[in-house]
Amino acid sequence: METPIYEFGPFRLDARRQILTHAEKRVHVTKKAAQVLKMLVEHAGETVFKEILIEEVWGEGEDKGNYLEQKICELRSEHVFNDDPKDPKFIKTEHGEGYKFIAPVKRVGPIEQGAGHLGSDKEMRPLTAVSKATRALAQFYFYETRMLGRDDIHDNSISKWLPNFDKHNVNYSDS
Repeated sequence: METPIYEFGPFRLDARRQILTHAEKRVHVTKKAAQVLKMLVEHAGETVFKEILIEEVWGEGEDKGNYLEQKICELRSEHVFNDDPKDPKFIKTEHGEGYKFIAPVKRVGPIEQGAGHLGSDKEMRPLTAVSKATRALAQFYFYETRMLGRDDIHDNSISKWLPNFDKHNVNYSDS
């Protein structure tokens, strides 16, 4: 299995070893911050939901939202990207959703998977339609359980997150 090296601006990320360099000098980041960065870079241009970042980096369990925010601050700090959250060049906050890596990313070459891997060996889940649908259904469930008897609001809520959803024509098959 091969794992790529990514370049963005003057930075380079070795995704296997989770090592960040700037102008060929190693930039010190904590292991968890490197894991967050790896996920964001691997899904550059996509919003990576907070819940997915937390689950992939810290695992399931108690809410670790504050830890995630600390790692995002670490990456934005003057010691790493010197990125202003109000005018980001690398990590953009998608309020109420997650974070998006917005710098252009270039995959410069694969490296062989080997010893010394700091991160998880779990397969990365695609963060596209399935994750967005899962989040939409979770949000719908949240509203459903708190607004009993408000069918008009339920119908509007589900259509907001799943615009092609027709509650009268649900197909539960895989195909």
